[in-house]
Amino acid sequence: MGQGTTGLAGVLSLAGALPAGTPLLLDVGHTLPPGEDALSHGRGLDCWEVREHNSSEWCHFIRSNPDCHLDGGFLNYLDGVFCVFPPRLLPLAVTLYALWLLYLFIILGVTAEKFFCPNLSAISTNLKLSHNVAVSLANHRCLSQEGCGDRAGEVAVTASLCVPSAPCQGKPVLRMKYAAPMSPRGGGHQVFSLTSPLHGVTFLAFGNGAPDVFSAVVAFSDPRTAGLAIGAIFGAGVFVTTVVAGGIALVKPFTAASRPFLRDVIFYMVAVFLTFVVLYLGRIRLGEALGYLGLYVFYVLTVVLCTWIHRRQRGDGLAPPGPWEPEMPTDVEEPDPSGTNSGDYGEEYRPLLPSQETSLRILTTALSPLDYRKWRRKPWYWRLFKAFKVPVELLLLLTVPVVDPDKDDLNWRRPLNCLHILTSPLLCILTLKSGTYGLYQIQGIFPVWGLVTLVASALALIIFITTSNEEPPKYHCVFAFLGFLASAMWINAAATELVNILRTLGIIFQLSNTVLGLTLLAWGNSIGDTFSDLTMARQGYPRMAFSACFGGIIFNILVGVGLGCLLQMTSSQPLVKLEPDSPLVWVLAGALGLSLVFSFVTVPAQCFQLGRAYGVCLLSYYLLFLCVALLTEFRVIHFSTP
Repeated sequence: MGQGTTGLAGVLSLAGALPAGTPLLLDVGHTLPPGEDALSHGRGLDCWEVREHNSSEWCHFIRSNPDCHLDGGFLNYLDGVFCVFPPRLLPLAVTLYALWLLYLFIILGVTAEKFFCPNLSAISTNLKLSHNVAVSLANHRCLSQEGCGDRAGEVAVTASLCVPSAPCQGKPVLRMKYAAPMSPRGGGHQVFSLTSPLHGVTFLAFGNGAPDVFSAVVAFSDPRTAGLAIGAIFGAGVFVTTVVAGGIALVKPFTAASRPFLRDVIFYMVAVFLTFVVLYLGRIRLGEALGYLGLYVFYVLTVVLCTWIHRRQRGDGLAPPGPWEPEMPTDVEEPDPSGTNSGDYGEEYRPLLPSQETSLRILTTALSPLDYRKWRRKPWYWRLFKAFKVPVELLLLLTVPVVDPDKDDLNWRRPLNCLHILTSPLLCILTLKSGTYGLYQIQGIFPVWGLVTLVASALALIIFITTSNEEPPKYHCVFAFLGFLASAMWINAAATELVNILRTLGIIFQLSNTVLGLTLLAWGNSIGDTFSDLTMARQGYPRMAFSACFGGIIFNILVGVGLGCLLQMTSSQPLVKLEPDSPLVWVLAGALGLSLVFSFVTVPAQCFQLGRAYGVCLLSYYLLFLCVALLTEFRVIHFSTP
């Protein structure tokens, strides 16, 4: 099994990754004839040739060809499908790999929604980037978008949109904590500034885009899988801006928010054009990689400035605390009081007299991912999906602490949090670079994981003795940073396996990385946004959902490409060469650019009133693009590359 630089591990192993003066070649697309791609030329046969040999030679070909070595990851998928399974059971191996691929998407979604994003929210609160008016979006991935209307009865200014992860089971949940009366005409209540715009476009955007960005970073870490990153980033952009946006217009015709829409589309077109230029030049330098990240910083500042100007023009300040509003969950999977542990009791089930629970009971309750009362009243398909999620949720509860600033006890569970002092560091060192650092033996005698176990056990014992079950310690906020790091390592590990299994499927079916990225990887990362945005539109918030389509993916392309290439550069050679050998890359870039130009022209032409005709046009456009992309992949349509 290869032990290359992947994901976060790339930060620690950049030095010496390449010989001095050697630019890193990223083969974007990989559809050259056998033996002719830039990477494998001169160093052995292309791994795509394995299916052209006799089945009895598959295993020897895979194990002897350097191009078939998978970098990083815990499982050697190529060795498994071509050596462990006999040739006649190849369909069974592919089926098992496909099921494992779906489960990896579930792992990414559960980790992001229930652990990564809540800890980011807690960190932002500790850094004084707290909400102006608190909104609790429990158990969901976060996506902040501006854009609600000026009319009475609509949510105003900036909204924090709750986006369930893939596959989504239910509807978004907004738990309003403060509200103020609306104008006399509208009646009811009006929610003023739901969340800080800076908090929304930085921490919440990072929480929502974590699986996409980590997948891109991992894919860029290996030149043979760079096409996955380009395909996924561009493919997800086309999918979200056509299928999701068009579906919203079909479900609920509405009037789009003009200024946020124009701002987001312009920034996204600039990002796409910058990527097109980089691909055309065939390389990305240090300044260009930093330019991606700088453009996102400029976007964040623009959002903050536009929001401030909009409030000044309207004369809106921060709303004074109003009457307490009860929570109104509309999710099929109701949010739990603990945020991550569904085993806690709701308010109506709490005893009238307080009683002290033993540490053992607190531990078993905190580790229970099931609420048996909810289990009994849920339909069979919910139970089936929950049963698939229970193993990964249990592992995450064991290894990732979660701090909840909205709870009085900050989600402090003394026995479990003390256990996290041991399990979280072990998780980090055993997943970093596929366990290479954790299994390293000091002086050839004592393993690193053993040293970490001794130190963490002593620290956990000290914390357990010096704290109580009832009140969290003053340093409890440190657990949010520990939970952030542990959940990031989970996402990085799952993304590494995801990229490796997609490359394996590409070798089996002789498909390019680009087409796998724009289909499987893009669809898997976008399915949660699709369900949540369409559900939001059905609930009567189409403007909010539509804004999310164009604003959320800006983070993915700018940070995904910028950070992904930046981590592959060395101090001696601050240059990454991109080799778009497949014409499919240009089809993909052109399709995304045309879809953005289409919306940029037609939406203002309709006075921002979007109906079913607009939705039908976008869906038809995506189907046409998909047909052209697949015909190009199978060389039915031929394009001349620049």
